[in-house]
Amino acid sequence: MPLRVISDFINTQMQEKLLKIVLKNESIKKILDAAEEVDLPQWYLAGGSIAQTVWNLQCDLPIEYGISDYDLIYFDKTQEKTEKELRLQNSLSGVPVEIVNQAFVHTWLPKYLGHTMEPYSSTENVLRLNSATVICVGIKKENGEYKIFAPYGLEDIFSMTIRPVKGLFAEEMYKSKTQKWKAKWPKIKVGDWNKV
Repeated sequence: MPLRVISDFINTQMQEKLLKIVLKNESIKKILDAAEEVDLPQWYLAGGSIAQTVWNLQCDLPIEYGISDYDLIYFDKTQEKTEKELRLQNSLSGVPVEIVNQAFVHTWLPKYLGHTMEPYSSTENVLRLNSATVICVGIKKENGEYKIFAPYGLEDIFSMTIRPVKGLFAEEMYKSKTQKWKAKWPKIKVGDWNKV
């Protein structure tokens, strides 16, 4: 399993361990393979599905237990929905994947946030600003090599510890998300919003 380290501050062994686990999830494998073929600009598989796959293995649960969907993000300023996105969506029929061009998120996300936001500058920028460290992780496959971007590292995923990332998302959103996760994975430890 070729791995190219693009986050120098992440332990390579931990990255290899993460890949070994997430590639047991057939939906993740399909998404990574299909996305590599379509090659959307700056794409990553991101969101909760990566951590949740690890937690499922650690808790002896079915590998896709509790995963409602898979988030694939990309960044293309030229148009909101691209032909490549539609092609990828069609190739993944049957897989609950949500594909979102992050270049346009600032046009609709403020309605849910309750405040304005600056446009994202890249998918890496998006991954730095998610609401919890365990979902600030992206995986992609290019030219047969897997790449992981995790600005807060991978330790929290493996220790089943959720820590807030303050900035864009409010405390209520963090608490809502972590309560849902705690109901599905009781072993997770939820960090206090006010102690970060």
